Amino acid sequence: SSGLVGCGNIVKMFEGKDLLRSFIVVGIFIVANVVKMIPALLTAVVIHHVVNERMQYAYRVAFVIPMIVPSLVFILLWKYFYEPNVGVLNVILRGVGFLRPVESIQWLSNEKLVIPSLIFQGFPWVGAFSVLLYLAGLQNISKSLYESAALDGAGAFRTFWHLELPLIMTQVRISLVLIMIATIRGWEFVYLMLGERGGPNGVATVPGLIIFREAFSRGYFGYGCAIGFLLFVITLVLTWINNRYVRVEK
Repeated sequence: SSGLVGCGNIVKMFEGKDLLRSFIVVGIFIVANVVKMIPALLTAVVIHHVVNERMQYAYRVAFVIPMIVPSLVFILLWKYFYEPNVGVLNVILRGVGFLRPVESIQWLSNEKLVIPSLIFQGFPWVGAFSVLLYLAGLQNISKSLYESAALDGAGAFRTFWHLELPLIMTQVRISLVLIMIATIRGWEFVYLMLGERGGPNGVATVPGLIIFREAFSRGYFGYGCAIGFLLFVITLVLTWINNRYVRVEK
């Protein structure tokens, strides 16, 4: 019956070592992407303190432009960046003498280098959406608060830590939720960079890639749906934890 098939899919899901390993991989990506929030936040603070209004506007426009570039193009550019023969990264390393002229590093074929390469992707990690989100929160801070901080002798770090960061925690929490959801659901970048297998020995396989592989390549739609439902539950729990423990106190 369909009920027994559904139970079989659930049992298969929890018995599979590949699925467990994929959740470990996506957990690594979540931690890395949370750390990547820091450059975007600092960039927003720097732009916020640019005195010239024209320059502020120019910077905002500069960060909007990359948002119209399709993510597919962005991923393929980074795949070319890691290409072992004529890729930009290896060319730079040869130019500075780190590699011999005939030597190359297989960034996306070496099992130990695949995940670090995917984490480095997007450097310097200044996401346009995140910067604009934080900048919107910073611009809502009253100038009188900055004047009070200056009278108290607060420097740039104390102003950021005790004034700006607490007052933009709403934006930080929104960004955190969106990053977690996008990372848990995301699989396209792994597929485009490494193929359906997820790299050598499936080292970078994420749950979304398993859903695609099982449902659309092997035809096991029930098993794919079971994994999809598990992803939904995990996303819901992480969102609740974020809303419960990331405090917004003003």
